Amino acid sequence: MTAEDAAALHLANGDRVALVNDLGRFAGRVFLAPIVRGNLQVHWPEGNVLIRRGVVDATGGVTYYNAQVRIEPLS
Repeated sequence: MTAEDAAALHLANGDRVALVNDLGRFAGRVFLAPIVRGNLQVHWPEGNVLIRRGVVDATGGVTYYNAQVRIEPLS
């Protein structure tokens, strides 16, 4: 996540967080990176618990890997 997003959430590099949506929960650590604000990057296959199965791009048939999540700080 960007440093700006982390600061807005009172998070720092290395803080433990959970990413949660209606499909699952992923626990990890904040890693500050130069990506677009409002975005997160989670590696495969660990992040699959947050991805809706069976949804593909209509043009290319590629799996749609986007997901909306809530960020929860962990102690």
